[in-house]
Amino acid sequence: MSSLAKIERDWLAAPEAAPRAVSLCCVCSELISEGESYWDTAAGDVCCDCLDGMTAAAFLEDVCCEKINIATKD
Repeated sequence: MSSLAKIERDWLAAPEAAPRAVSLCCVCSELISEGESYWDTAAGDVCCDCLDGMTAAAFLEDVCCEKINIATKD
């Protein structure tokens, strides 16, 4: 196949369908598309990219809505 024929075929080809969004990450607000892995938490769906980059403290604060406390002596 000549390079001109390949260019013409690619140009005339139907565009690939975009993946269908099925949810929204509650941390970064990015779409979670069909076929992607994600975590289903009580706070909402969390994409794997967000969870992989989180520390335990960030997870507790951002996803579980927990606050850090300071110990004091009464």
